[in-house]
This record gives sequence, structure tokens and C-alpha cells, in this order.
Amino acid sequence: MIVIKIPINLHPASKDCDQAPDKIVQELKKIYSTEQGKIIQFSEDTITTADRITDKAKQLFKLPTNSIFIGGDHAITVQLMKAFAETHKHAGIVILDAHADCSNQFS
Repeated sequence: MIVIKIPINLHPASKDCDQAPDKIVQELKKIYSTEQGKIIQFSEDTITTADRITDKAKQLFKLPTNSIFIGGDHAITVQLMKAFAETHKHAGIVILDAHADCSNQFS
């Protein structure tokens, strides 16, 4: 399994989302797993980020292993889905989102 961290923050309102991948991986290390993982750190300037994420994801999706992409900025979703759809016949997506904007109740 390959875990790809994409610590970018392209939207000014998304405070500290670039720190999410490190925090998620830190928590995942507390969970016992028999999977042997390889972690790739991917970060780039905002001018070339979208194309680079798509290109790198396409390369990884062609490998005979599972890939997990961890980011914090929603902007990566379009590039990852584009790459997945171009490399897999029946593409689908599941998004886990912990942002408060998905809630209709606020304390």
C-alpha cells in the first residue's frame, strides 16, 4: 500500500488544512496494521500543483498496489478523480469530510 500525502492549502479560508496529512498519518500509526506502507510526500507550488497531482496519481494508479491519498484541501479531489477515471474503467469516489461546513448545527 502506498500512502501519498498532499499537504497543500490552496484556499485562503481553509486554515491549516495543509497540516492534515501529517496529523492523519500520525493517528494511523497508532492503529495496528499488517499492511506494509510506503509514504510519499508530494508538495508543489500552486501554479503547477493540479497537473502534477494528476500526472503522479495516474502513475500510481497503474501500479499493482493500493494507493491512499491524504490531503486537507478539497482542491486535490478533482485531480485525483480525473487520474482515477483515466486509469480505471468503472471509477467511483468516496469522500470523508470533517469540515464544519457540512453540518447544519453549530454549538
